[in-house]
Amino acid sequence: MPRPENPLQYRLALRQQMPAEALTQHDRGLLVRHLHGQGLSLAQIADCTRETPLVVLRIARQENLPVRVQTVRARGAV
Repeated sequence: MPRPENPLQYRLALRQQMPAEALTQHDRGLLVRHLHGQGLSLAQIADCTRETPLVVLRIARQENLPVRVQTVRARGAV
């Protein structure tokens, strides 16, 4: 398995103590791959990483992860 380029920042983002946008593109891909492997949906990954669902979808597709696109409701929407 590939290793993070910046292990400290990667761990902070994994613990939701830092937004994933602060990571390198490589490390964001690893993070999305890891969370996807844990069974999280794209919407859950977006919440955990503080990214938009569209950004998470783009990263997942770049990582060749199997994704099922579904409508994501905006936070607070009824």
